[in-house]
Amino acid sequence: MPPDITTDRVSDRFCADDADVTFRSCDQILFKVHRINLALVSEGFAPPPGINSEHKVVPLSENGGTLDLLFQYIYPQRQPDLSELDFKQLAELAEAAEKYQVFAAMTVCNIYMTYVASVKTYREHSQDIFK
Repeated sequence: MPPDITTDRVSDRFCADDADVTFRSCDQILFKVHRINLALVSEGFAPPPGINSEHKVVPLSENGGTLDLLFQYIYPQRQPDLSELDFKQLAELAEAAEKYQVFAAMTVCNIYMTYVASVKTYREHSQDIFK
């Protein structure tokens, strides 16, 4: 039997024909995005001057779900609703936002993480609060 061959699939959301950089998630999802957007809203994705990543696939260690959320912050659009994410997903997004310095995502993740921590503290100490 031939070995399993994993094929890449292209993100439904990030599949622009005119994209000039393509990223591959650890679960083999391709994200075709625009370098100018990356440069405007982050520091971690900007390639060094003189490096041409057009037509090359850049592998990333994050999964497709995390990158799908993260890349939504690089375009001028409504940002994703994070209120339904479980803590693991939120933590993965926060880590990626910090790693790649996607500033808007960093701020939103900080707000949500602070909220989650305060709710957890309230739940754990609610009996003490109402004594």
